[in-house]
Amino acid sequence: MARWPGARWRPLPEQGTQRRIKPTQLVLHSAVGRGSVWGYFAKGSVVVESTFWIGLDGRAEQYMDSAEKAEAQALGNPRAISVETADNGHPDEFPWTAAQIETLAQLAAWCHREHGIPLRLCP
Repeated sequence: MARWPGARWRPLPEQGTQRRIKPTQLVLHSAVGRGSVWGYFAKGSVVVESTFWIGLDGRAEQYMDSAEKAEAQALGNPRAISVETADNGHPDEFPWTAAQIETLAQLAAWCHREHGIPLRLCP
């Protein structure tokens, strides 16, 4: 199981039931809100999930094994690790905090070491 030591492990009900993947990308999303998204993703009526969540203070939660498919980016699901990032509800007007950037950099470095994901923007 691929778990990042920098995150609190909070497995979703789907953990362990999804197809294994060889991730080649790290996809960063906006959660469009401040709090943890675990409760939202854990609802039985919700059919999406993310691998990670990063709070405004830089704390991280991991919901799925990073070598297991998370349903967060449509056609990218078979190859991408997904990360939701907290904001103030208006992500286009609210940049990541310094703490989020530091955590995202640490996570990207771990994804590079663990999965061989290149440390560059996707083409």
